[in-house]
This record gives sequence, C-alpha cells and structure tokens, in this order.
Amino acid sequence: MQGIVTDNTKQTSSLTRDTGAFAAATLISRILGYCRDAALAAFVPTDLTDLYLACFRLPNTFRRLFGEGAVSVAFIPTFSRVQQEDPKSAKRLFGSALSVVGLGTSIVTLIGILAAPWFLPFYLDLPSAAENAETLSTANRLLVWMFPYLILICLAAVATGVLNARGRFFIPAATPILFNLSLLAAILCYWKFQNPSILWLGMGVLVGGVLQLLLLVFPLVRMKGLPRFSGNPLSDPNLKSALALFLPATFTLGVTQINLLVNTKFALDMGEGPNSYLFYANRLAELPLGIFGIAIATAAFPRFSTSALEEDRAKIKAPLLNSLTGTFLVNLPAMVGLWVLATPLVDLLFNRGEFAARGGLEGTVLPLRVYVLGLISFTCVKIFGNLCYAVGDARTPVVAGVCSVVTNLFLAYWLRFTWLGHSGIALAVVCGATVNVLVMVVRLRQRIELSWLVELASPVGRIAVASILMGGAVHLALDLIPEGRTAWAVSIGMIVGAVVYSGLGFVMFPDRMKTLLKRIKKT
Repeated sequence: MQGIVTDNTKQTSSLTRDTGAFAAATLISRILGYCRDAALAAFVPTDLTDLYLACFRLPNTFRRLFGEGAVSVAFIPTFSRVQQEDPKSAKRLFGSALSVVGLGTSIVTLIGILAAPWFLPFYLDLPSAAENAETLSTANRLLVWMFPYLILICLAAVATGVLNARGRFFIPAATPILFNLSLLAAILCYWKFQNPSILWLGMGVLVGGVLQLLLLVFPLVRMKGLPRFSGNPLSDPNLKSALALFLPATFTLGVTQINLLVNTKFALDMGEGPNSYLFYANRLAELPLGIFGIAIATAAFPRFSTSALEEDRAKIKAPLLNSLTGTFLVNLPAMVGLWVLATPLVDLLFNRGEFAARGGLEGTVLPLRVYVLGLISFTCVKIFGNLCYAVGDARTPVVAGVCSVVTNLFLAYWLRFTWLGHSGIALAVVCGATVNVLVMVVRLRQRIELSWLVELASPVGRIAVASILMGGAVHLALDLIPEGRTAWAVSIGMIVGAVVYSGLGFVMFPDRMKTLLKRIKKT
C-alpha cells in the first residue's frame, strides 16, 4: 500500500512539474499574443481583420487537423513505445513521420492555393465576384503567403511530439512566442507604412512558422535526437502503427475543424464584426485553457501512453485523476473570474482605435462570458481524447466527435437568430464540447472504472465553493472602483481574486495549493 502511495506521489509531482514548465512558457506566449491581438484590434479595421482571420482559418484548420491534433495523438504513443524498446528505431520513426507529414502537407498546401479562387467567394460571402474583385484578390494573395505555414507548423508538431515523449516541455511550448513576435512586427509594419497592406500579416504568419520550426532544432541537437531518414518511409512498420491511429484521429478532428469553418461562415454571414468579436472573445477565454488546461493534458499524455503499455489499467488512475483535479483547480476560478471581469478586461485590452470606433466592446463581452462556461469541457475533451488514443481506443473519439459536431452545427445555426446573436455560435461550441466529453466518458467505462471519477466529488466541491466566494469578493471590489478606471478594475480584481482564492484554498484544500506553489517557484 505504501508503494502505491509513493508511486502516485511521484506521478503527481512529475506531472505538476511538467505542467508548470509548459504553463510558464505558454504564459509568456499568451501575454505576447494579447499584445498582438490588441494591436490587431487597434490598428487594423474590422473589415480587414474579418478577412485576415477568415483566410488564416483555412491553413490553421489543417494545422490543427494534421499538426497539433492527429500527428501528436497518433505519433506520441507509438514513439513512446518504440523509444523504450529501441532508440535507433525511434529515430527512424521520427524521420519517417517527418517525410510523410512534409509530403502530405505540401500537397494540401498546393491544392489549397490552387482551389482558393473558386472556394473563397462562397466562403467569404461575396455574392458578386466582379464587385468584390479587390477583396477576392487580396484574399488569394493572403493565402499564398499563409498556406505554406501549414507545412512548417506540422513538421514542428512532429518534433514537439518527440520532445514531449522524452520529457521536454518548455521549449516546444515556447515556440509560439516567436510566432507572436513575428505577427506583432507585421501588424506594426502595416500601421507604420503610408500605404498599408494586409499582406504584411500574411508574411508575418509565414516568418513565424519558420522561426517556430528552427527553435525546435536546438533541443533535438542537444539531446542527440535528430531523425534518421530511410529510402521509403512507408516501409517503416512503426510508422504503419502510427498511421493506424492517425486515420481515425484525422477523421475525428476533421469533422470538428469543418465545424469551425462552418461557424466562421455563419459569423461572416452576419455582417461586419461578429467574426472578429468571436475571435477576440475566444482568445481571452483561452488564457487559462492555453496556459494550464492544455498544459495538463499535454503533460499527462506521455504518462497515459506509458501506463497503457502495461497490462494493469489501474495505473492510469493516478495521472487521470491528477489531471482532472488540476483542471478544476485552475479552470473553475478562472471561469468565475473571467465572467466577473469580462467588461473591464475587454475594455482594457482591446477597446481603442478601430475596435472602439466600431463598438467592439459590446460585441465581445457576451461571447466571452459564454466561452468561459466551456473551460472545463474544452480541457476534458483533450484529456479524455488523449486517454482514448493512449489505450488504443480510436473509435470512441470518432463517435464523440460526430455527436459534438451535430450538436454544434444545429445549435449554431439556430441560436444566431435568437437574442444571443453571434454569441449563440459561442454557446453552440460550448455545448458541442460538453457532449463530446460525456460521450467519451460513457464509452470509456469499459476501459476505466467510472467509480474513479466519484473520488473527484469532494475536491471539486471544495474548489467550486472557493471559486464562488472568490467571484463574490471580486464583484464587491469592482463596485468600489470609479467608472472608467478599467486598469484599476482589472488589476484590483485580479489581486483580490488571487488573494481570496489562495486563502480559501489553503484552508479548504491545502495539499493541492502547497504543491502548486512549490512548482510555480521551481518553474
């Protein structure tokens, strides 16, 4: 019994450490990302941000499909197994994966650029190509600059999978810092030049992709983990094992990404502004998700994969419960805090220049409050999806993804015509993610003991009480601040929230708070 406790303690410590490293790098990236988005909102007119974001959605959709999603999900479990058995074979697998991903994404990029003139008029809701010739030409040129980003970022995703599988989290999580700096520089170039062109943003995306890939080379060289290439990568039996997971993962993520494209189409159909407002709201809601939520899921995935190699499924219990508890520990107070601070936060970060002139504050606050309701679900989709692939269950994410998409599309089409307007699209995304999690949990009952999840009731209940009390304290603090002092409102609100939640945490769940603070100090 003592051995089991010691093993669980070590797993908790290791998971928290790796989550902290990932979160620290992501925090820096997110701060720069908000500087980038604030510059985009202030210096670029809404009609051009709508165009840029809609065009970037196309390569970014395939990035999530082939890069951050399917490649990582299919590659990490296979690489983890091969690395333990034969490090030389692992290097060959790395090289084979780079070859196949590079070729596949190059083909997709070429098709995307060539097909753009036929697809864009419908996608951008341009009823007359003649009347919108300039817009269509700009969109085509944007895609010529941005689509090759797909190749670079998917190759980077494979390298990231290798580094994560070998316990390296900080540098892979830091690569978006370079992307944000590149795009921020591009926005400033757009603003400074007398004849500004939105193509600066396309160039910034491409340069950012190059920098991200180059940064990953250094840790691979240092750890002697560079790939080995073979004549025919498809002859690698380990790659075939990865492809067996890749195909269902691609289908699952494919229907989800198509759903996002349709949501973008719905937002564009609603006129100028909603697409940008949903983007800004989603970016703010992703702050705790990107820093802690995905960090927890990413750090837990190699542990799921390693545990799945053993016959004792009970060894998955510790990383699963630790991941879920960490999710609630961070995301519940973040959910409450972002809801209460939504208006001053949007006002402080974005409400100036072009954004303020077009009334963006009102259009962003409500979808932000809707998006934050899904923070728990968004993180759990990643956690349970990774768990499914780690235990070799590729079918469950497919079923859950289809159910999620059907829910999302139906609600997004209907809710945008209600009083919610474009915020209805945000609510549809939240509901779709929740359905996704519920379906996976139900179907995983044959792989894991659902009774494990009952153990979460006590810690989650205490975290929820602390979060609600924290939200009340922040609300009272905001009432004491004069109107218009948004910087004071956000600063004082965050300080009050942190102090109250930390104080309650040390009373209600002290062990978790002490562990979290120790890892923050070490990070």
